[in-house]
Amino acid sequence: MIGFIGGEELNVPVLPIMQKMLNIVGNNTGSTSDLRTAVRAIETSAIQPEIDRIFAFAATQEAYRYLQSAGHVGKVVIDLNI
Repeated sequence: MIGFIGGEELNVPVLPIMQKMLNIVGNNTGSTSDLRTAVRAIETSAIQPEIDRIFAFAATQEAYRYLQSAGHVGKVVIDLNI
């Protein structure tokens, strides 16, 4: 679940979730100000993502199989322009 910032509260009945055997994992990404600071730091440091492999859109299924194999180091990219 993504998007709960600044003290938002999620009220979910526990029983229906337990019946479906679901796990809810929160992701606290910080405030908008934190994001601006992080973007500035990334731009200043010229940090670039490590790209393992780029697939054409037509090879999307192959890209997902490759990702599922967990043999990659870095990002697996599906390029919409190839």
